[in-house]
Amino acid sequence: KAGIKATYRTIDLALQQAMNVSVFVFPKNEDPDSYSQKISEKEFKMIITEKCLNFVDYKILMSKLAAKKDPKEIIKIKRDIFKSISLIPDSLIRSQYCKTYFKKLDITEKVMLYEVEKARKTTTNINVSDTLKEKESSIQIPLNKQQNTDNKLDHLELEILRLLLN
Repeated sequence: KAGIKATYRTIDLALQQAMNVSVFVFPKNEDPDSYSQKISEKEFKMIITEKCLNFVDYKILMSKLAAKKDPKEIIKIKRDIFKSISLIPDSLIRSQYCKTYFKKLDITEKVMLYEVEKARKTTTNINVSDTLKEKESSIQIPLNKQQNTDNKLDHLELEILRLLLN
């Protein structure tokens, strides 16, 4: 569960940086190190090109959306996906995700576009107010060690993603 939450967080960070995000789900009881030792370079390249999931498909799979019956759970999962799409800076890309996934999410394209834009406004408002608060506090009070550590970790996560994707 913690690994999935960390992956979701990393997906959102990468999307905010306009990265194209794909995810590979390792077989049960495998981690990147053990799995990479079992496969050849050719198999690894095939996995990268053919077996990776788009971040939306990954979230649908990991949340087991198709098996959910409780409307509140279904809505929570969908809103999480909308929030992730809303973080993409390019409006054309956001629009294409809505066009591609509205049927899979069992809603109309119009509703999905609306919900993504609503999430974008909410996220943008939060980010703007957070940025203003950070600027104010950095003028008055130096950042504490935990915030510095979090910022370094965010930066390192983005750098790892950049290296993996390039």
